[in-house]
Amino acid sequence: MEFYVHLSSMFNARKQLMENDKIRSEIRANHFLLPSLVSSQDLLGCVAAAQKKLNLLLRLDDQLMADLPAAYMEAYEFMAIAKALKYDIKEDPEFYRQKAQDLADLFGDKFVHEYQVKLNDILYGS
Repeated sequence: MEFYVHLSSMFNARKQLMENDKIRSEIRANHFLLPSLVSSQDLLGCVAAAQKKLNLLLRLDDQLMADLPAAYMEAYEFMAIAKALKYDIKEDPEFYRQKAQDLADLFGDKFVHEYQVKLNDILYGS
C-alpha cells in the first residue's frame, strides 16, 4: 500500500510540474507578444496580453513574486493609456498601480526605485 501512495504522490508532483511549465511558457509567450502588439498599435491587445501575463504569474503563487510589481505596472500602463484614449476599459488602472506600489514597498528599496522609475516614465515620458 505504501508503494502506491508514494507512486501516486510522484504522479501528482509530476503533473503539477508539467502544469507549472505550461503556465511559465504562456507567461513567456505573452511577454514576447507585447512588443509586436505595441508596434502594430494594438492597444487593446496590449491590455489583454499584460492582464493575461499578470493572471498567469498570480497562478504560480509565490514562485515568481519578484516579477509581480513590474507585471502590475505593465498592466497599469496599458490600461491607463487606453482609458486616457477613451477606450472602454472596465477596470480601474489605479488598482494595478496601487498593487505594484504595495508590493514594491513590501519587497524593498530596489523594487521601490524600479516602481518610481516606471511610474515617472508612464506619467512624464522619462
